[in-house]
Amino acid sequence: MTLTREQVLDMGAGHKLDSEIAVGVFRWDRERVENAMDAWLNGVCGAETIPYYSTDIDAAWKVLEKLQGEWSWEMKMNNAAKEVELRIGKGWATSTNVPLAICRAALLTTIGEGT
Repeated sequence: MTLTREQVLDMGAGHKLDSEIAVGVFRWDRERVENAMDAWLNGVCGAETIPYYSTDIDAAWKVLEKLQGEWSWEMKMNNAAKEVELRIGKGWATSTNVPLAICRAALLTTIGEGT
């Protein structure tokens, strides 16, 4: 199922959004492991757990690093509103949480729902 812009913008920080970033941005493949916990094949070094892209600024920064070769990005801070607006390519999102804004904008760009 392809996500819509509204679905992405309604997504809160957490495992679901982190999973979508792992697949949509980093091109990981999902597989079930023996103990029934989710693992992901990351295409580089085997199975590993999904980073907390939407809540950890270090992990979110890796999203920007991954996309910066293909897309330009811009971040604007609105101190009065305590909000950040982030644009990656045509994808843009606002949030009071910087990693969440990065993830939403990145996902919107990769699914072509940036405008």
